[in-house]
Amino acid sequence: MTDIAGLATTWIAEYHPSGVAIIAAGIADDGTAGLFITDNHGGNVRPLAVLDEDPADLISDLAVSAAGNVVTFVHDHTPGALAPGEPTAHLHEIVIPGMTLTDLAEFDTLPTELVASRTSDSIAWASHRSAAGDAAEFKYRDTVQFPDASTAPVGFLGDGSAVVIVRPTLTPAGPGNLWVVPPTGSPTLLVEGVDAAATRTAIDSWIDLPSDIEAQAPG
Repeated sequence: MTDIAGLATTWIAEYHPSGVAIIAAGIADDGTAGLFITDNHGGNVRPLAVLDEDPADLISDLAVSAAGNVVTFVHDHTPGALAPGEPTAHLHEIVIPGMTLTDLAEFDTLPTELVASRTSDSIAWASHRSAAGDAAEFKYRDTVQFPDASTAPVGFLGDGSAVVIVRPTLTPAGPGNLWVVPPTGSPTLLVEGVDAAATRTAIDSWIDLPSDIEAQAPG
């Protein structure tokens, strides 16, 4: 089996919307751990962000905006030895081509189901809130939580609304209800009895990737 991202170990990978590159998290052949960009054959591996604080850390999730100019990723600290009071994970954002690294949030429990829309302001993830279920959290609006339910974002619509599947906590792998969460206001039920869902948003163009990239070092 060939590693699509050209790394020694790949944790997670996603194609850049241009089709000419892959954004991947993992460990390179030289032992460097972090976030990388490669060509669409897994060659010309270049680091975007290097995990240099704890070698046990990893990147557990990532999302690339449809314009290709923003990469959001979850820096997972749980494999390492966490000191009391330290966050379990951080959510970071890298803007290309300026390579600006921003800390968006920190968490006591590991966020999952990270999705991004065509704009850098549209990011959603699932956050484990309690035994009663997960919540859908957003960069651009308040948290949305359904009682006794597991909530997983699956994508965005063109107007910036998020689409989430809401399942009972007792059957988190079974069918759920599909809801639309607008940037402001209350969620709207779209359809019931959904096993899986995806969204697709058209975009006219995407950024040209720079030839020279300077890696960042997230905390």
